[in-house]
Amino acid sequence: MPGALWSIRRYRGTDFRAACGLDSERRGAKLIDLRFTSGEPSPVEAAKEATASDMNLVKTVIYILVAATMALAQESGIHVRTIRVLAADPEAMATFYEKAFGMSEIRRPVITATFQEIVVNSGSTVDLAKQATTTPIVITTRPKDARAGAMASLILQVPNIDKAIESVKRNGGTVLRPPHKASSGYIVAFVKDPDGNQVELLMTGD
Repeated sequence: MPGALWSIRRYRGTDFRAACGLDSERRGAKLIDLRFTSGEPSPVEAAKEATASDMNLVKTVIYILVAATMALAQESGIHVRTIRVLAADPEAMATFYEKAFGMSEIRRPVITATFQEIVVNSGSTVDLAKQATTTPIVITTRPKDARAGAMASLILQVPNIDKAIESVKRNGGTVLRPPHKASSGYIVAFVKDPDGNQVELLMTGD
């Protein structure tokens, strides 16, 4: 190495490991020592430090690869879009969630004389609620003759609604309503899981 003089140690009656300080026994050793003048670590010490650093780097890379692989395996393009809550009076129910849980209304996708949908999400203001990454709640008018569970409470957004329906049927579910375009512009279908729970499938109409 330019500008540096490494210690040169010559040992007799011992092996290289002992000469490098890796063996406590140095029987019969005779030493000729030229000190390193630059103040840098010896070659053996530098090698040890490099090895430890390399091992830490390898561990970090392995951790990143494992995390990325797990994330990729979990990504299916399907996610919970909303949770539906039925209410005889959606306005009153929205007020309840706002006051009881600190939520705010973010939109009203459907408003007619007999049917309403009010979407609320976490956030003390409308702006905060719109920016929230949590799953919103859709408060929907409950039909007067509707029994409990008459409407889907779980809404899943899917990348391909036809493939999703085929998967539902292949795994024991049933189709209640085939895909159709809603007034919101989304493609919507209703299915049941094997235990009879309704699930609404939603796909963007793009």
